[in-house]
Amino acid sequence: MQYFGKKSFSSFLYVLIEIAWYLGFAAIAACGVVFGLVALNDPASVMAYLKGTQVDGYVLGFRSWGLEVRMPLSVMANPTPLLSMMAMVAVRLCVIQAIVFQLKRILAGLRDGQLFREEDARRVRTIGIVVLVGIVANGLTSLLAGIAAGKGIHIEGASLRAIGGIDLVEVLAGLVILVLGELLAQAAAMRADQELIV
Repeated sequence: MQYFGKKSFSSFLYVLIEIAWYLGFAAIAACGVVFGLVALNDPASVMAYLKGTQVDGYVLGFRSWGLEVRMPLSVMANPTPLLSMMAMVAVRLCVIQAIVFQLKRILAGLRDGQLFREEDARRVRTIGIVVLVGIVANGLTSLLAGIAAGKGIHIEGASLRAIGGIDLVEVLAGLVILVLGELLAQAAAMRADQELIV
């Protein structure tokens, strides 16, 4: 199996990443449309609409610490939890898009048979930084979504408390990506030196 160049595994991955790139934009646009429709309308009319239509049966759900909670949209007193969760999803999608963009550029170079380039090292380091920033942004938006859900969702006999946090495994993954970017930069520098000698 050929890994680099035209008609290679990297070319196949490039096509998959290209599809993910456009699907990501579609998902962000969908979040924006839903957010806009809910935010620009009167909250009372939005809730009346949700409770009076088939949408009322849809499920609002979230996962945390091995627990998945599912509830009908009708338990919301106002659309704020829905808005905050849409914002949280949009932030995650933007982080994914930033990573996909860098991967797209790296795979384009591999598809063209270009290995150990300094710009690829920069892109890998950028992915590491985006992962670390995304972890913080995800923690903050999760906390804000939890606060909004706690204030906007009323379930008889249950109490909701917002929690936020940063996953140590994700932080370590981001740091490993930064180290790999530095190793790739060293390999690119060695390659450049070798080309000068030859």
